[in-house]
Amino acid sequence: MSASRIVKKKKYAYLVISLLSCLVLIPATAGATEPNIGQRGEEGCKYEWWGISRPDLNPNGNYSYYVKKETYNHDDPEHDPNIPKIKDVIGWHNTNNNKPGYDTSANSHMVTIGGNVNLRNVYGGYSSNGSACNNVAIVNSGIISGNVAGGYAHATATANGNKVFIYGGQFTGDADKTAVSGGQGKIANKNMVVVYGGSFANEISGGVIMNSGGSATDNTVIIAGNFSGTPGLYGGNVGDSTYTNYDIVTGNTLYLSGANSATKVQNFETINIGKILNDQGNPVNVTAKWGTPVLKMTGTGLEENKTTVEALKKAKIDASVLTFENLEAIANGDVMNLLECTNTGTINATLLATTTAKQEYTVTPVTGMTINAAFQGRLALTDTALTCTAENKATKLSFGDVEWKNSGALLNHATTLSTISFSEASVDTSNINFTNINNLAAGKKMTLVNDFLATGEAYTGTITGTKYKVGTSLEGKGEASLTDADGDGKADDLVFTALTQTAQAQTHNAVMGAEVGMAALSMGNDFIGTATEGLALAANTGSDGISSFAKAGGAAIQQETGSHVNVHTWNAILGIGHQNKKKSGTFEYGAFFEYGTGNYTTYADNNMRGDGSTRYTGGGLLAKYTMKNNVYVEGSLRGGSIHDDARNVMSDGMGNPYSYDTNAPYFGFHIGVGREFEMNNGHSLDVYGKYFFNRKNGVSFEAGGHYDLDAVTSSILCVGARYKVKHDKWNFYGGLAYEHELNGKATGTADDIPIRAAETKGGSIRAELGATMLPHDGSPWKIDLNVSGFAGKKQGFSGGVSVTWMF
Repeated sequence: MSASRIVKKKKYAYLVISLLSCLVLIPATAGATEPNIGQRGEEGCKYEWWGISRPDLNPNGNYSYYVKKETYNHDDPEHDPNIPKIKDVIGWHNTNNNKPGYDTSANSHMVTIGGNVNLRNVYGGYSSNGSACNNVAIVNSGIISGNVAGGYAHATATANGNKVFIYGGQFTGDADKTAVSGGQGKIANKNMVVVYGGSFANEISGGVIMNSGGSATDNTVIIAGNFSGTPGLYGGNVGDSTYTNYDIVTGNTLYLSGANSATKVQNFETINIGKILNDQGNPVNVTAKWGTPVLKMTGTGLEENKTTVEALKKAKIDASVLTFENLEAIANGDVMNLLECTNTGTINATLLATTTAKQEYTVTPVTGMTINAAFQGRLALTDTALTCTAENKATKLSFGDVEWKNSGALLNHATTLSTISFSEASVDTSNINFTNINNLAAGKKMTLVNDFLATGEAYTGTITGTKYKVGTSLEGKGEASLTDADGDGKADDLVFTALTQTAQAQTHNAVMGAEVGMAALSMGNDFIGTATEGLALAANTGSDGISSFAKAGGAAIQQETGSHVNVHTWNAILGIGHQNKKKSGTFEYGAFFEYGTGNYTTYADNNMRGDGSTRYTGGGLLAKYTMKNNVYVEGSLRGGSIHDDARNVMSDGMGNPYSYDTNAPYFGFHIGVGREFEMNNGHSLDVYGKYFFNRKNGVSFEAGGHYDLDAVTSSILCVGARYKVKHDKWNFYGGLAYEHELNGKATGTADDIPIRAAETKGGSIRAELGATMLPHDGSPWKIDLNVSGFAGKKQGFSGGVSVTWMF
């Protein structure tokens, strides 16, 4: 075997042949036995069994050469130097000389070609008399002067279900001969050819019949990329023009994509533009480039099919799923050729649909403007072209955060997106929110779109939106309309006009936030009153006249403000005082430190919610004078700083949230008068009247607009009574009071426009219960526990614990 060499390979091995830099990858079948020359192999196996045609050595015969090395090189000294260069590469080859078994079928084989090769023919499977079905031939590169076929079955045999994949290479055969085909035989059905690239000088066919009475049907040719050259494209073809009684049209399908040329197209029942089949046979949509034909026909064009069935003479073209790229660059009304004849050819076909796929898309040409548009092509056939007319129309123009312009336009349609027609678009300004402006007086105008309509167009859309916003602060009524803004004599400019101006409803949250700080200070009123009382009690005073007092507590209150705000607070006070006794009465005085914190939620009438937190820190002085008849007068001074941290209490027209922080000083005072009446059994009744005054200074801040909040003043008058039950170690008390807010109004402006005020003016009733553990010889501590409930303008509960230590 000087001309052959057989080497054992392992199970599941892959055999690689390098033929003049040609890489061929063929999976070896597990458990297969090696054939001898002339031996019939198993159908479907992937033997590395190559036929090598050598007509130069023996014109009357074919010789087979079997190689079982991973690498084959003609320069290898182990091989006969007289062996010529390989001309044909065949995945499976059976000829008359390979007896016995020359009529064996060549089914289910595969061959892959690549590298810098120069070959004559490439077959996935080749059989002289048997079938050649379900074979695969793959060409990546090289020069091939003859045929490439998935399966070749000569004369009376069948070549069905074969596949050819062309990724590159040069196919240089005669122009009137088939260069690439899925299958060749008397019956050549259900074959597939997929072309991704390459250069062609001849024909591409789905199937080729090799005898009269044959059929080449249900074949598929897929142009999946761009190639060079002008081959003929055939669904079915004939090996000899003398054949008769055949069907080479039924079920044949052509899939077109890319931008290619062909001499002619024939024998397809259906031609698809805009979709192809992938390697698994599943449909995949592909986009086309506007202005570039998918296929130019340089010869006789799209010919009538060679068939005796009248309905199949003209191919049916389906471009109903065709889509295009870069839609905003396609001018409305523009026309292009999808198919065109560049010579004397004609198009003999019918259309399955008159429109391409409808493509909806969105463009944002400038900040604050969104264009929803739709593209669709109108299809029409002429004798020489399949034309597509662009319909590129906006369906909706929406406006959001728009920078105000005193001159010019937000969008100049004549220079930006003039390809898209606005004539049928709806215009929506209901969410328009102007920026870069603090005040929008009634009658002020801005051009949104210049040259909204093209020459000759009439507007048939609708314009909606009757309001506008400026940041978080202002809003008003306004509308857009088509007017002559640029003075060209045509009402073709989209202009927005402000009609009224007010503060936005949400600005009320800012003044409600100001009320929260006052609510926290008002809860501190009770602590100051308790501290004044606590330092004055004889039970709280040590032998040296000095006493201390501390109280901490919390509250959950709903405060009516015109809307309402929910406040959760924690307050604390720490005081120290001294008592002086005189003949006329007792005088107590002291100093205190106070702290309060809380969080809140505001609820405006428009169901808008805001959240934030507040805290205050301060101190003051207090005093109380009690006469011999138990009539007393008390008072205090306080001052400090209050901080408000508001989060997401406002948003602009596009829903962007805004927050702010403020700090402001506060001061206040209170005066009170009362009398404690002694009752039987040591019990007592305390009747009192008190007045509390607090004031928080105004603040300014930026939060999507400029806000100036005025100072807030609280004036509360409180009258009530408390009944005390006294025991040796514990005292108990209960009380009822009425308090009335005389002011409590919070006002301000947003960008110089008044904000709807918040007001706490009104009355509330407070009921309280408490218990006091008295100090004794074993302990200097006095502890007071109390709880209060509120109804009326202020609703909720509060509670606290106070501690006093006598020195």
